[in-house]
Amino acid sequence: MARKKIYLLLGPKGAGKTFLGGLMEEHYQVPFLRVEDTIKELAVKVDVNDEDYLKLVFSTIETHVRNKLNQHDSLSFESTGLSNYYDEMLASLQLDFDVITIGIKASPESCLQRIKSRDQSIHIPFDDQELMAINTKALSKQHNLNHIIENESLDKEQLVEKLEPIVIPGKI
Repeated sequence: MARKKIYLLLGPKGAGKTFLGGLMEEHYQVPFLRVEDTIKELAVKVDVNDEDYLKLVFSTIETHVRNKLNQHDSLSFESTGLSNYYDEMLASLQLDFDVITIGIKASPESCLQRIKSRDQSIHIPFDDQELMAINTKALSKQHNLNHIIENESLDKEQLVEKLEPIVIPGKI
């Protein structure tokens, strides 16, 4: 029996992780777990410098991922991948599932522009200084990536084409 798949979208805030997760769901029927929705459900103040908070966030995300995979053969979710608790969650998920990591790359300027123009009601708010600190760390962290998508100026159709060989390996 094949192991269930997780498509983990990694990159800075504003790189397009949520958008790509939505495209995977729409075009390839890979359910997308919006991590920000999970975090909002915790109903606690977002504090990326509080270790107890980060531990709670990543254990909650892992629980949601595992629950969703009880109902589906695959899913995608997003992360900046910055915390040590992220690393622990990833290692735990890799024990039970095939985790395909997809780095989403975009310039800091593009990320900031996207953040300022997106629907703020569905995202966790950060001030510009917090955002720049998070994205600087996200851009400097080295992840073991299976795939990279440069999301600087691609349109929706081009992004769907980039996702196809990842989600449907061997398709020409």
